[in-house]
Amino acid sequence: DNVFEKSDKCPWYNGPTLFEAIDAAAMPNKPIDKPLRLPIQDVYKISGIGTVPVGKIETGT
Repeated sequence: DNVFEKSDKCPWYNGPTLFEAIDAAAMPNKPIDKPLRLPIQDVYKISGIGTVPVGKIETGT
């Protein structure tokens, strides 16, 4: 209820559906003018290749 369509079971709620609220949320700008930040989330040890750090670039280029 109230995920994709308004529900008759919640007449007291006048806000958007969950999907509408998520769809309307603005994504924050990534600060690309800052130094590179790459939080390491995991490290894989692959034979023949070596140690491979895994992460997501949060800031910088």
